[in-house]
Amino acid sequence: MLHTSLAAAVALSALSLSTLACATTQTATLGRPAAAEDPSAPLCRVTAPPRVVASRVFVPGGVAATVRDGLFAIRFSPSASQCQTLDAGSPAGPFVPTSGSAVCQPAPSQPMASSGDETMLAAEFYDDAQLSHVVLGVTTFDSPGMFRRASLRAMGRIVPHVFEPPPGGPPGGASSPGLAALGDDRFLLLWLQGDSQASVLRAQPIAGWGNAVGSPLDLSPSEVSVIGRPSAAVTPSGEGLVAFLASNGHGFDVLATPIACATNSALDARAAAPPRGAVAKR
Repeated sequence: MLHTSLAAAVALSALSLSTLACATTQTATLGRPAAAEDPSAPLCRVTAPPRVVASRVFVPGGVAATVRDGLFAIRFSPSASQCQTLDAGSPAGPFVPTSGSAVCQPAPSQPMASSGDETMLAAEFYDDAQLSHVVLGVTTFDSPGMFRRASLRAMGRIVPHVFEPPPGGPPGGASSPGLAALGDDRFLLLWLQGDSQASVLRAQPIAGWGNAVGSPLDLSPSEVSVIGRPSAAVTPSGEGLVAFLASNGHGFDVLATPIACATNSALDARAAAPPRGAVAKR
C-alpha cells in the first residue's frame, strides 16, 4: 500500500527513473473498473489551426489559459513590468485585450488539476543521461481541494509513474508538462517533446492512474519551437483552448490552439490497475 506526504508528491521530479521503471505495485487494494471505451478512439481533437495572438512577448512571464462562464482568457507578459489578458467568447477568438496589471502572478511550480474525485500532478525530472521525463501522480479522496493545503499522509494514496509519450513525435525528452481537467476523472496532459534546439507541443488525454485514453494531439505549427510550460482550459461542454509560447526565429509569440473533447459522463476510462512503472511502498 502506497502512502506518502504532500512534500514527497510534489517532489516527484527527484524520483529516480530506474526506480520508477523497475518497481511494481500491489493492485489488490488499488484496483479499478476496466476501460469501457476503445482506447484508440479520439477523445480530444484540434478544431482549428494554431494561430499567433500576441507577438514579441516577455518569455519568463509564461502563459496561462483559463475559462470562466464560457469566456476564454489568455494571460501573458508583453514586457518585464506588465501583465496582459486577452479574452474571447470562443476558443477560436477573436482575442481582445481586456485588462492589464503590473506583473503576472507566477504559475505553480508544478501543474495540478482535479477532475471528479481525482487530483493529478505532473512534474519534470532528468535521468542520469540528462534526458527529461514527465512523471504523473494521481490521488483519490473525498475532498480534492484539501490536497493543496494539507498532508496526504492520512488522506489518500498517490501512485506516481513515468509517462511514456506516444509514438509520432520528434526524438528527445518530454518536458514542461501542463494539465487540464476534462471531467469524469479524465485529464489532458500537455508536454514539450524534442531537445534544446527545437520542441513541439503535444497532448494526450489520460485517465485512471494516468493511462493514455484516445489519440495524442499535435498542437504546434512545424515552423516554430515551443518553449516554457503550455496551458490549457476546457469547459464542461468540451470546448477547449491551449495557449503556449514559441520562438519564430526573430522573437517570441503567444499562440492559441482550439480543441474539443468528449464529455459523455457514461465513459469510464479508468484503468484496472496502475501502469507498468508505478511505485509502491510496502
